Amino acid sequence: MLGAFLGSKLNLLTDETILKRVLLVILPIIVYFVFKNKGVDNTAKKPSYNIVRIITWLGAFIIGIYDGFYGPGTGTFYMMIFIGLAKMDAIAASAYTKIL
Repeated sequence: MLGAFLGSKLNLLTDETILKRVLLVILPIIVYFVFKNKGVDNTAKKPSYNIVRIITWLGAFIIGIYDGFYGPGTGTFYMMIFIGLAKMDAIAASAYTKIL
């Protein structure tokens, strides 16, 4: 929630012309990450509980800022972080994504 609050405040402080230009940059980046991360490596070693906790909290904060600032693709980014970095299985990652 703190990240979303900061993102929305940042959005309100940003000039409209700059905001339009930033959004033109963000959209292709979203498309790139969605198409780049199609496969999941299930053979990778799972990080420790504390590392997973740090990854998920930091990821939720950063994506919360993005969600408050712009929004589209937030669930996809959560899934990519939970599956790709925290090495969660798809069901757990989907459940945490829904909660957030």
